[in-house]
Amino acid sequence: MDFVYSCLNFGSIVLPYRLLVGSQFAFGDTVIKTLLAGSVFFFGLTAFVLLRYPDSLVDKVWVAIRGMVAGILLMIALTEGMLM
Repeated sequence: MDFVYSCLNFGSIVLPYRLLVGSQFAFGDTVIKTLLAGSVFFFGLTAFVLLRYPDSLVDKVWVAIRGMVAGILLMIALTEGMLM
């Protein structure tokens, strides 16, 4: 599910933004920076799930904390992807 969120958020927010605003850069450079930002989000959230497994998938408190961590990582990675 985290992979789907990564593809959805970074494919529909960061990639179009970088294509429209940063049109002076090469297309490959834009795609690589978008993939890098999406990877930061995906692997950061995956690391949290693996470190807190199985509590982060079962216990309601850890599920809520995982949601907060996902929100913080998403904010950081979207900003990184758009301003990098």
